[in-house]
Amino acid sequence: MLPAVIIAAGKGTRLYPYTKHIPKCLLELTVNTTIIDFILQRLHSAGIKEIYIITRDEFKKDIESRVGERAIVMALDSTEEFNNLYPVVWAIRNINLGKFLLLMSDHIFEKEMLRRILAVSSEKAFVLCLDRRPSWSKAVEGLKVKCTLDGVYDVGKTITPLHGIDTGLIMCNEKAHEYILRAFRNLGFKASVSDALKLAAEDGEVGFIDVTGLQWLDIDVVADLAKARKLYWSILRKELREETSSDPFIKYLIKPLSTRLSTYLHRRNLPINLLFLQVLSCIIALIVVYLVYLNMYFQILPLVPLVLLIDETMYEFVLLSTPARRVSIVALLLRILSDTLLMLAIGLLYTGPLHRLIVPLAVSGIVLMEYANLVNSYVKSVEYVPKEILPTARGLRHLSLLIAILFEVPSLALLCSIAVLVLSIARPITSYFTLLKTLSPTVSRKTLIPVIDLGSEDLRYHIRYNTEVILVNTLNLLLCTLFVWLISPYIPGISITLGALEFKLDLVVQLIYGALLLVYGYRIVRSLKFFTELLWKHIAERLHITSTVYSSLVLNITYVLILIFLWYAIVPPLSVATGRTHPLPLLVSISIAIAIVVLIYRLVKMTRRYLTGYWNKLLESIVDRIFRIVSPSSLSEEVEDHVTKQV
Repeated sequence: MLPAVIIAAGKGTRLYPYTKHIPKCLLELTVNTTIIDFILQRLHSAGIKEIYIITRDEFKKDIESRVGERAIVMALDSTEEFNNLYPVVWAIRNINLGKFLLLMSDHIFEKEMLRRILAVSSEKAFVLCLDRRPSWSKAVEGLKVKCTLDGVYDVGKTITPLHGIDTGLIMCNEKAHEYILRAFRNLGFKASVSDALKLAAEDGEVGFIDVTGLQWLDIDVVADLAKARKLYWSILRKELREETSSDPFIKYLIKPLSTRLSTYLHRRNLPINLLFLQVLSCIIALIVVYLVYLNMYFQILPLVPLVLLIDETMYEFVLLSTPARRVSIVALLLRILSDTLLMLAIGLLYTGPLHRLIVPLAVSGIVLMEYANLVNSYVKSVEYVPKEILPTARGLRHLSLLIAILFEVPSLALLCSIAVLVLSIARPITSYFTLLKTLSPTVSRKTLIPVIDLGSEDLRYHIRYNTEVILVNTLNLLLCTLFVWLISPYIPGISITLGALEFKLDLVVQLIYGALLLVYGYRIVRSLKFFTELLWKHIAERLHITSTVYSSLVLNITYVLILIFLWYAIVPPLSVATGRTHPLPLLVSISIAIAIVVLIYRLVKMTRRYLTGYWNKLLESIVDRIFRIVSPSSLSEEVEDHVTKQV
């Protein structure tokens, strides 16, 4: 496995007084977990054991006492002030490094980000992790990146974040040594990592992987540390959801609550008896059996998910424990017992054909599946957390139990349990055929060669064409609207008869108008989209946002326009066809209105996140105006100006 180099040589002056006596990387994210602990845990989980921490001589003792044997701490020998490239230069000169992973000691990130960059096979000198949707503060403070599909062509702190922000994880191949040493020769101790990246980008030697949507943070100021302490738990919860279950029912309905419970228990360091939790789960399953016997089905509905919630919370708590705790065999057997009891409860409801065959088969399916999961977890996991052979098995069973109880169809849950057993048995066979399919030759789709590019004349033609489309279709739309508005008072009650069919004229007019509205509206929106794509670079640079954020804003605005056209095209004809008192037009209107409100809410939320600077200016302007209106007139101009500045 390749080595990792962590730069921990900054003084962290913007975090004073908290970093006055300790290095920034030893600040705690939670009790007994520092920033460097978090990073080392990520690296070890990815299989990286050779880790070097490059720091100042005054920080070496503190960091060594914290990390122990988890990493090798090395002190720089320079007495001059330096930027963040010198520790990398020192590492290259003093450690036998080939290809290595470069990290910053003040960045926290998801494991998935690390997995993605370690999976890269690029031969370029550097490979960055690129966030295409950074927040405003990251876009202002971070290392900005401009790139194409082939790679990065410009980086820097002062350029506009046209395509994204570097997240602080950099894969450095052997060719990177040359650019790092050249940047240091050119600029000396003032050289930064971005200077080496800029040199490599000019030669086309910087690649990237997209990590948009993954959580990360660069801790520079006190406000960032406060955010990091919240983000730490958010990352843990997300990773627990992603890593401990791929079952959609459990992942999206149970995990959001179970991860909050398990992290809360872990955060409070509460003494939890895991065996007690599993016994409680079995007791709830027994209560379910008893309630089925009493025909009290409504009371059962919250209890079935509760069994899953307790189980998932328990196993997540095990994963969070440091050192890792083990679930006893008794607890795992009780898990099998609780699921078996739930299926027996459904068996009491079923009185259909083959009762004596289907119920035992469904119950035995649970026992065999859970036993296989138990064996699988002992073979593959040191924590003995159950790893399911068929990922959707348990959640699917519990979902079928809920549906069976709610709609009184016990056969559904029984057949689902049997189906899961059959699928788990059939899985090795399907895997064999999948392997054969991957070994068979595939024919790649060919594109036309050469690709024709008409250059500026082609662009001029498209600008002219789309301008004409917008003008013509807007005019057509206005004329249609005017025509319908003029004839509407004179056509109610008039019908057209064609053989045995009779049509209301007002309905026909509304349907034609709705169809034309959709056609003209689609053409207008499509041409507007062309202009937004044409001008995206200039607008993104002015707003200081990435192209991905710009695209998201434009896409949401487009959806709002489409929904408005859709409402005018659907609701009026529907009102004529069903009558104005019918609830269907109202329901459609409410549905479209809700969709528009959700999109507008997303737009406001995105504006607050990605255009924070402009949002704050707007708020300050409003506050300033209100303050000037309500401020006492007796205040002198000097005092008023002073108060206004403070506000």
